[in-house]
Amino acid sequence: MYTSAVVVGAIGLSYAAVPLYRTPKVGTGRFEPERLIPADDARRIKVTFNADKSDQLPWSFKPQQKHVYVLPGESSLAFYTATNKSKEDIIGIATYNVTPDRVAPYFSKVECFCFEEQKLLAGEEVDMPLLFFIDKDILDDPSCVNVNDVVLSYTFFRARRNKQGHLEPDASEEVVRDSLGFAPCLTRRRDALSFFVLLCASSQREVVKIVGGNAVFQPAFKAAESYLFKFYTTLDLVGMEVFVTNIDPMASRHDVIRAIASELHRSDSLYSPRGLLPNFDFRPFMKGKRHHALHAGRGTLTLTKPVGEAFLRYQGYPQTSSIRVNGKPLMFKLSERNGSPVTADPGVLQRITASDYMDPERAEDRDRRSSVLSTTSITISSLQFCWECRDDVLSNEWEKSLMGSLSFSYDSRRIIIQTSISHPSYLVIMDYSQITLISAANSALFFRLSTPPLFEKVKKTVTLNGSDYKRIPCLPIESSTGRPHSEVSQYTSLALRVQGSTEHIRRFKMLAQTAEMPVTIEEDFYIMESRGLFSARSLKSFYDWTNTLDFGTAYQLRSLVQQQSVDPVEMKALSSAVQKVVNKASERGLDGPDFLRRTFVEFGERAFDLFWTEEKKQSLLDCFVEATQSAEFSPPLSRRTDDGLFLCYHVYITPTSILLDGPLPERSNVIIRRVPPEKRSNFIRVSFVDEGKLRLQHSQDFKIETYIEDRVAPFLRKGLHLNNRQYHFLAYSQSALKEHTAWFMAPFTDPSGNFASVEHVITSMGSFDVPEDPQLIFCPARFAARVSQGFTTTDPTTTPVGEFRILKDIKTRDQNLNVWTHTDGAGTMSPEFAQKIQFDRLPARNRTPERLAQYPRVLQVRVMGSKGVISVDHRLRGLVVCLRPSMTKFRGAQTDKIEIAKFFDKPGKLYLNRPLIMLLEGLGIPFRTFKRFQDMAVHAAYESKKNLKEAASFLEANGLGMSFRISSVLNSLVKLDVSSLSGDLLAFFDNMMSDAIHHVLRVLKHKARIPIPSGWNLPGICDVYSELGRNEIFICIDNGDGEQPIFVQGPVAIWRSPVIHPGDIQIVNAIGKPRRGSAYSVDPLANSVVMNVKAIDRRPLSTKLGGGDVDGDEYQVIPLTTYPEFNFTPRSPGSYAPAERKMVNHKCGVSDIANFFKNYITTDSIGMIATRWLEIADQSTETIFDKKCLQLANLHSLAVDYPKTGTPVPIFDIPSANSKMLPDWKAPETMYELDGSRYYPSQSAIGKLSRAIDLQGAQSVVKRKQLSHQRTAIAVKPLQNYIQALAVAPPYLEYLLVCMPSDLNSGIHSTQHYDEPTYTLHVRERVAPLFLSSPPLSQSVISTLKDDIPSIFLHYRGTLHGICSAQTLSSNRKSTLTEEEAVVGTIMAKTSQPRKRLDHIHKLRDGTDRLVTATRSSILGDGQPNREELLDGLQRAYLAWELSLKVMKDGIFGARSFGFVALGAIFEAIRDIEDFWDREAKNFEKETNADLLQSLDDFHI
Repeated sequence: MYTSAVVVGAIGLSYAAVPLYRTPKVGTGRFEPERLIPADDARRIKVTFNADKSDQLPWSFKPQQKHVYVLPGESSLAFYTATNKSKEDIIGIATYNVTPDRVAPYFSKVECFCFEEQKLLAGEEVDMPLLFFIDKDILDDPSCVNVNDVVLSYTFFRARRNKQGHLEPDASEEVVRDSLGFAPCLTRRRDALSFFVLLCASSQREVVKIVGGNAVFQPAFKAAESYLFKFYTTLDLVGMEVFVTNIDPMASRHDVIRAIASELHRSDSLYSPRGLLPNFDFRPFMKGKRHHALHAGRGTLTLTKPVGEAFLRYQGYPQTSSIRVNGKPLMFKLSERNGSPVTADPGVLQRITASDYMDPERAEDRDRRSSVLSTTSITISSLQFCWECRDDVLSNEWEKSLMGSLSFSYDSRRIIIQTSISHPSYLVIMDYSQITLISAANSALFFRLSTPPLFEKVKKTVTLNGSDYKRIPCLPIESSTGRPHSEVSQYTSLALRVQGSTEHIRRFKMLAQTAEMPVTIEEDFYIMESRGLFSARSLKSFYDWTNTLDFGTAYQLRSLVQQQSVDPVEMKALSSAVQKVVNKASERGLDGPDFLRRTFVEFGERAFDLFWTEEKKQSLLDCFVEATQSAEFSPPLSRRTDDGLFLCYHVYITPTSILLDGPLPERSNVIIRRVPPEKRSNFIRVSFVDEGKLRLQHSQDFKIETYIEDRVAPFLRKGLHLNNRQYHFLAYSQSALKEHTAWFMAPFTDPSGNFASVEHVITSMGSFDVPEDPQLIFCPARFAARVSQGFTTTDPTTTPVGEFRILKDIKTRDQNLNVWTHTDGAGTMSPEFAQKIQFDRLPARNRTPERLAQYPRVLQVRVMGSKGVISVDHRLRGLVVCLRPSMTKFRGAQTDKIEIAKFFDKPGKLYLNRPLIMLLEGLGIPFRTFKRFQDMAVHAAYESKKNLKEAASFLEANGLGMSFRISSVLNSLVKLDVSSLSGDLLAFFDNMMSDAIHHVLRVLKHKARIPIPSGWNLPGICDVYSELGRNEIFICIDNGDGEQPIFVQGPVAIWRSPVIHPGDIQIVNAIGKPRRGSAYSVDPLANSVVMNVKAIDRRPLSTKLGGGDVDGDEYQVIPLTTYPEFNFTPRSPGSYAPAERKMVNHKCGVSDIANFFKNYITTDSIGMIATRWLEIADQSTETIFDKKCLQLANLHSLAVDYPKTGTPVPIFDIPSANSKMLPDWKAPETMYELDGSRYYPSQSAIGKLSRAIDLQGAQSVVKRKQLSHQRTAIAVKPLQNYIQALAVAPPYLEYLLVCMPSDLNSGIHSTQHYDEPTYTLHVRERVAPLFLSSPPLSQSVISTLKDDIPSIFLHYRGTLHGICSAQTLSSNRKSTLTEEEAVVGTIMAKTSQPRKRLDHIHKLRDGTDRLVTATRSSILGDGQPNREELLDGLQRAYLAWELSLKVMKDGIFGARSFGFVALGAIFEAIRDIEDFWDREAKNFEKETNADLLQSLDDFHI
């Protein structure tokens, strides 16, 4: 609060002190003549001029020149122009700031227009001069040695008069502060610093230092600096603890708080001269209280020191205090221990200094509610686990009569059912967020849940504040009929019913109101029956039947029951129909497994929909038959055998269940591809997760170590039994390890008769007992990391390597004799090999010269036990790949093909994030810099709904809609003069853009993911040509859009995520366009950052950037010539000692990998370290330079290496935060109202940036005018001969009429009236001329298209629906992602674990990308790029688009997004056709010219 007062005072004085500010401009001190002599031997400094204005000021304001170059001591004149565009006279006031902040003391303005009123008449335009110079003293300042660019920014505000009648900016305090350029670390200390200098400026010989470091003379500042910190400390961060006695023991804590507040918050502001309400904390002592008393009659009062001193002056001992509680005067005196004042609790002090005073009424109400709920419960007589049937009957599948209780926990927001008041006792715990419905009727309560409840065993007497308990998978008790709960728990845990008395139900409703439960209690009556759907007999019959089926079929049938689409009795009744489908699958060859998958996915959706359909006329058998027909029409999973896709089975093991998911198409790895397709189901992925598929993590009520030993370890040791197969732990990939996911394998015999087991798979990878790393085989973590290379998701290649070569690594030794490897993980390849890779990966129709020329220069690869990147070396010839010893991790099996983990064919976009912003702020980058780019992102978000061009730009900039190529489609429509959509697609597009806007605002608010245009994310490679000098890099950016490449030149900020050490960000020099004759002029290795091997300290640049290397690490770069505001003084890079490896005394095997996997789940601390670093940097006055932050940076390095060393960071080594309170940016997104008792308003940049985003208003987007759907008199050739789509499933497609041209040569024109969206006519006009060159369609072709295109749509729709269902965050039956979410590539649902949502978003985008790619390939075909094939592709794409127009009228899921896919296919086909014609024309011209020349030669002869 005093911080605010200081800031207000500083800003106020900055305007009140204008005369003081202006005086030194003429003649004294720095302005003496000798100071204005240019330093001719110095470098020139570029001064860039920036102009901003308040949105409330209707002026235009801009500099007349972009920049000037000046020498220190050289005066310069510049001009700004301001124009009043309104119809009234307006007074404005300008503020200014200079960046970098360290230059501000040397930047002197002899004459300017800031801080003075500027009145412009209506429509008037004026030139505003600025005369300035940079003082020569800057040359003596070491911190300014690298400063080559300075930015001078002015901000104009509309003026208003304050209470004293003075003019001031008409804007909020924070906005004005930003415009004044508060330095990045300017939290309370620097604010107080600026305020103090303003107060202490005692002479006109010394110019006041304007707030935020923008002023002029150093003497007053430097003379006062040592005292200023003491002033700041006294003012704010040092607290005072006051001992309070003589408190009435029957007075509550809130009674005392109210009494003290009435004095501290007096109207005469005795304790708060700045008019703010002082915050404080009071806590009574409980020790020594009497039996009926509320406390011991004593306590402590915590205040900030200035307030505390004033308070004791008027209320302290020996005076009699005027503050009374229940008639007794309180007594106050300074708390002392051994004669010294007691230090105030840092956490309490942090809260009262960072948070505003909160009325105790609210806290008292919370305490009252918590007290009532903790002492009140209702008695229940039975607990039932049920199944909701299609006829709205609840089937009671398990019931236990008991003498239990049901209670509420206010703080944890839970309902707790206790099975018994005596030992042993068990708990059933339901979070409010899990409960989707509560029904109270008669004497029963029914709960419908989205995820199973928690089951816990109570070892001692339970209280709501805590107990000795243990998480268990189910209730270890039997029902009243003697049936174990474990037999039904995984099926019936989403529908719970408890019985009590009518009075108890009435009391439950009252307690629910007290608990502020967000779920409305219904009074619907459910019919109860015991149908035995999950009786022992029913389950045995179901499992006996599925055990007779093949693994894939049995797995999916059991999954349908688990997903609650059907019950086992219903599924068993369909056995005959299932067998028919199995027989059909066997006839379809390699497509058989995917045909089964398509059938069961479609059936599951249809069966599930019957639960919520009102009429429910359709039977399950009808659903199954229609699903089978739909699957028959659908094309196979892939048209290529070399695309690396396979059907992956995924098992999730939760505390209560074993959930069967899939199979779903996923990218495979080298191990899977070695296995025959029919045996790939012997490999499954197993994830160990919490309920709702949330990540397992430590919490107050969940002891993860115990859970892992009890629940996870048995699966790792003994394996998992599924459908007559026993799966054993095999391995994991490094990315899967972070998600607690591993591969399990069931042994099998391959077609050649060879037995394959877990040990066989590991052995087949190669030898891990290698001389280069003799300790590898004795280190479980490192051994596991090497094995994980075989399970990394990669793309296969069909390009054989003609020759493998081994190159030496480039190494240097520094002055400390440390050996550094510059080429750690970096190999090379020939241009021919890279080109052949590009040729083979492209479909035949896309192998155009333009696309073949855009081959990637850098690949991340896996081959024969080696990993890393290979970059093009133009000196190599043939199909050559060169590896280095540093790339070899083990001796892998011989092969002539590489596996590609990533293609680096385009530059990655650059986004800021919270750790990066915190680090940059600590290094001197001001808050306004980040705010400007965030404002740009927010502005672009809201502008995106204005027209299609803005929408395309917004989606492209934020990487949204990429799977569907939406930006490309929209830009193609814009070229057809379509500015907006209409018709059936309009509402869909509006919803889609609203989702996109909300996604961007959400990641801005909760992640600070701020895009930086002209900043890039690039792979690092090594300068194998040794051309780059010290501290030099080379960057060439080629977006593949036909534009000239960008050669980055000048200083560049470079780093590698994550950043945590002050030296993790460095500044290097980019050489720009390579000189003639340079290797980089031959091939500029586009879209990579080339790092030199000639560092001054001989240490590779990559290692300075968070310990990186060049084996695939990606680096972020910002050109400082483009963004000088990001300039800073680099710090020394971190130097981290390698962690000691954890070894065993035997050669490692699979059991050692499994044991490390188990330990990793419980001891991985990298997330905790990164979060703690952010919290401490936010809380500390030293920000990122706090000793704890530097300690955490070292621990972070160890934690990063933990998966390879096996040595975890001990939890006790992680320093605690400076306060128990958390910054507000840490509050979960699920918290609708910030809890002021747990979170304080952060004053760091990430806190301010977060608060600046309003997610509540995210849906209030710009309204676009809808164009009329009517259009007449279109003079185009008619589209004739409509084709009717016949006999396609499902039945709702039978009516479709699909437009397709069969004869456009009639020359008939039409002035027909079209009652349809305008954009469709533009598309028809675009394709019509191309169809003129196309022959009429034959009846056989029409018949083929008529069947083919609808089947493609049906497959697309079914697959998309499956993806949306699989990637929803909820386990609720009704939950699925919307079609709009799928197109944008986002998930709108809130979650307490954003990391889980991010993982699902990645899977969503990956799945939809594969689907769209396959669908467009199916539509366009994969023929050769000749005239006939290309025109056929256009016809098919056009037919698909017309199909979507018809289907979307009925709101069928998938139709609208399919329309975008078809439009994209149309525009791609048009581009391919026109490119083909251009090539043909050029070839014809060449041949004609050649013939002409030959004729001329013949003539001369």
